[in-house]
Amino acid sequence: TYQESSKTWKNELPEHLNHLAALLHIDELLTYIPENCQQIILIPHRFLHLLPIHALPIKSETWQRFHPNSAQTNQTHYFFECFAKGVRYAPSFQVLQNVKNQKYPNYNNLFAVQNPTLDLEYADIEVQAIKEFFENPDILKQEDANKENLNASSINLAHFVHFSCHGSFNFDEPLESALILSQAQVAEVQEPKNTRHISLKEGDSFDLQKCLTLEEIFSLNLTECYLVTLSACETGLIDISSTTDEYIGLPSSFLYAGSSSVVSSLWKVKDISTAFLMIRFYQNLKSGLTVALALKQAQLWLRDATTAELKKWVSEFKLEEEVVEKIHEDLDNKYNSDEQPYQKPHYWAAFCAIGK
Repeated sequence: TYQESSKTWKNELPEHLNHLAALLHIDELLTYIPENCQQIILIPHRFLHLLPIHALPIKSETWQRFHPNSAQTNQTHYFFECFAKGVRYAPSFQVLQNVKNQKYPNYNNLFAVQNPTLDLEYADIEVQAIKEFFENPDILKQEDANKENLNASSINLAHFVHFSCHGSFNFDEPLESALILSQAQVAEVQEPKNTRHISLKEGDSFDLQKCLTLEEIFSLNLTECYLVTLSACETGLIDISSTTDEYIGLPSSFLYAGSSSVVSSLWKVKDISTAFLMIRFYQNLKSGLTVALALKQAQLWLRDATTAELKKWVSEFKLEEEVVEKIHEDLDNKYNSDEQPYQKPHYWAAFCAIGK
């Protein structure tokens, strides 16, 4: 399972997705959906919340029915390609109804948490590129992204909230799931009664009192917020032990706090590919696309982009010359110019659009 070995799980992801598509009879189900359906909203049951249903593979004839004017290709097609405006998820019907009725003004304010643990090199590049899309960016950067500064920040006034940091879901104690902030790491876990800790798979441990926990997120006031983006590990996971339709997870907690939409990930994603996906996603958003469509187009773009195309795209941003050179070097050291380095689903399929 993913909890036991995330690396093995990701390597076997295409096989798992094929198996799930067969179990759910996904191609047969799609025959009941009109080919002119623009968007679909998924409210998965229990453990299905943990899986990227939007990335289930479909047969070529199924894809062709939704794209009658497009030429067939040999590449694998996926569920979300059937819907022109993308796929949205919701934790429950009640949550969906609550966010559906919210209205918002123009969106110009960005609040972001940038690489608080100093070990996500591409998180810095990600936030520096994204902030250029906004008139009023407010960034808590690296060591400054601590609990004290977050509590004193303007997060409650932000239209877009972006966390580019580590996150972890606690299956045993869901309310102790957290986004990791600066100054939270502890050298050795001790267990006095008045402290709580969370450990990542890599072995690092963090003081929950210095992190932003799921329990604390429920208390935030994000009624001005259009979108919370969790560019972090495992931020889309939920508690599946409940038999009700009220699933506990970081996405639902941000929706409960007032945000209209959340984008989160189901598994740990490679640092550089996440940065590319997130920057492209915001680029799409600021061109006027909805959250679901902006994410869909960013995922398809990342899947299909060649190394040469990625390098050309990076060169167009307002990044320092040495940063651009580093990205080019990292790509050239690993991939050929005509190679599609992020074609496999585990690079692009982890992220889900949840809510409005």
